[in-house]
Amino acid sequence: DASRKGHLRSRLFIAHVRRKTNPDPPSRRDAHPFTRELDGVEYLFAHNGQIKNPEKKFPYRRHTPLGKTDSERIFCHILERLHAQGPRRLKTPTDFRWLEGLFRSIGEQALKFNCMLSDGERLFCFQHRPAAWQGKLCNQGLYMIPRSGACSLKRKIQQKVLPEEIKLTRSSEHGYVVATERFSTENWQEVGENSLLVLRAGSIEYRSPQ
Repeated sequence: DASRKGHLRSRLFIAHVRRKTNPDPPSRRDAHPFTRELDGVEYLFAHNGQIKNPEKKFPYRRHTPLGKTDSERIFCHILERLHAQGPRRLKTPTDFRWLEGLFRSIGEQALKFNCMLSDGERLFCFQHRPAAWQGKLCNQGLYMIPRSGACSLKRKIQQKVLPEEIKLTRSSEHGYVVATERFSTENWQEVGENSLLVLRAGSIEYRSPQ
């Protein structure tokens, strides 16, 4: 398919590698990013973290999870809250602050809550991480790095360069890469604890006061 041949082109990508934490067999229904339509807008959601007993904390009515992950249940809850606001797009600083408040309220009930949400036009990135995770120092927050001009970002793990690349092929192109881990030796910037970052057309449209 196009993704395997490297011919997939878009202004916005969300990719997720899942580390399964529930005992059920692997299922495509549990694979991120999740997608749903709401008021004519298709939303994508990916989550890094864990929430205990999400069925008691995040009710839903209109949108029902297809799988068994806490991530999809949180996504359905976010859509319920968006629907309750009436037909709206997340377009203005007021909308962004509302979403920031919603994410913070979810983070207060989570062991860890890093997420990305997109409406196809904007990418909403939120970071909430504890100082320690499963008895170890937690380094998985959200980190970003700008990219401009014709360049590529190769993923480096233990000094080995993997074949996958994030490429900008034209000198006029610019954008950001956002990830839960710094996967190069460059100077990545942390999004910030309990902070929302909104990207649109390769630029920062909103960022929580630091």
